[in-house]
Amino acid sequence: MVNAGEQDVLRLEIILPKGAADATSSGLSMAAHQLTDSGTSKMDSKSIAEAFDRLGSFYQSDAGPDFRNYTIYAMRSSFSKTLDVLRHVIEEATFPEQEVELWKKRNIETLKVNREKVSWLSRTAFNEALFGTAHPYGFTALEHDYESITSEGLRNFHSQQTLMDPCMVMLSGKVGDAEIEMIKNALGKSKRSVGTPTTTAPGVHTLATVSKHIAKEDAMQSAIRVGRRVMTKQHPDYIPFQMASAVLGGYFGSRLMSNIREDKGYTYGIGSAIVPNIQCGYFFIATEVGKDVCQPAMEEIFKELERLTKEPAPETEINLVRNYLLGEFQRNLDGPFALADRFKNLKLYGLGYDYLNKYLNYLNNFSSDSLMETANTYLQPAEMTQVIAG
Repeated sequence: MVNAGEQDVLRLEIILPKGAADATSSGLSMAAHQLTDSGTSKMDSKSIAEAFDRLGSFYQSDAGPDFRNYTIYAMRSSFSKTLDVLRHVIEEATFPEQEVELWKKRNIETLKVNREKVSWLSRTAFNEALFGTAHPYGFTALEHDYESITSEGLRNFHSQQTLMDPCMVMLSGKVGDAEIEMIKNALGKSKRSVGTPTTTAPGVHTLATVSKHIAKEDAMQSAIRVGRRVMTKQHPDYIPFQMASAVLGGYFGSRLMSNIREDKGYTYGIGSAIVPNIQCGYFFIATEVGKDVCQPAMEEIFKELERLTKEPAPETEINLVRNYLLGEFQRNLDGPFALADRFKNLKLYGLGYDYLNKYLNYLNNFSSDSLMETANTYLQPAEMTQVIAG
C-alpha cells in the first residue's frame, strides 16, 4: 500500500503469476486474462464496460511474460462500488462463446497484419532464437493456437489458475483506513491466498548463438535485433550492466544514436534495453534501416560493441549518463502510482528495499574502468544473436 498524493484517486492492482507452464498454456493464459471482462452470469461485455464508466472508473488488464495484472483506477467516493464490479467480473467470468470467437478472429487478423511488419518478424524470431519456441518467453501465438482455444478451456483455466493462484494486491493513491477495510472484506471472501505470486514457467536451457535473416522482398526497410540472454535483477552485475546498456543505447545521446542516426543517418532511431524476466533476462539492440544500408548499420553496431570493450569512456560521457539516469530515477518516483510501481517491482523480483540505495550508490560511483569490465563480460560481439528481417 502506498498512501500518497493530494487527489482523491486510487489505483488497485491484483497481480497474479502468468500460469503458463509451457508454450501451449501461455496462449491459454493470455486469452483467459484478456477475456475476463467479456461476460459474467449476469452481465455481458457492454454492461461491464458501462458499469465502470458510470462509476467514473477505468479497468484494464495486462499480461507480461511472468505476471498478469487486473487494474482499476477509481475515485475514493466510488471505490467500494468499483471493487464490487471488479470482484464480480473476475469471480463470475463465463467466457461467452460468441465473445471468444470474436476475440480469436480479431487476433488472427492482427497476426496476418503483423506478419507484414519487419519489426514484428525480427522481434518474434529474436525471442524464439534466445529461448526456443517451447518456452513461454519465446512463444508466439499462431493461427492454430488461437483456433484451439475454447470457452470451456478458458473457464477451466480461470477456475483452476486465476481464481486459485496466490496474488499480490497493491493499492496506491489517497488511501485511508476505509479503503483498506474494503480490500480486506473483498479478498477475504476469496478462496485464493494473498502473497507474492511466483512464476510457473519451466527452466531456461542453454541455446547456441544464432544469426538469422528473414527475407521479405517487398519490404522497404530491414529490422535489426542484436542481443543475448543476460542475468536477472537479483544478480550482482545487473546494475552495472544497466549502466553499460545506457551508455551504448539507453538515451537519445547514446553511442548508437550518435553514430548510426546522427553521424551516418542510417535510421530515425536505435536503442538498447534490458528485459528483466524473472527466470532469465535478455539484452537487445533494435532499429529499422533502409535495406541498402542494412549491412553497414550492422557493422557500426558491432563497432560500438567492440569500442565499449576496448576504449575507456571519457569522464564527460560518464557524467552525462549519470545525470540522465539520476533524472530518470527521480522521475520514476514522482507520484503515488510511480512509487507503487517501484515497490511492486521490488517485491515481485525478490529484491530488498536496500536495492534502491545500491542502485544510487553504484550510479554515483561507476567509472570507465568498471564500465569496460562489464562490457567485456557481457557485450562481446561474438556472443550476440543477430536477427534481420527485410
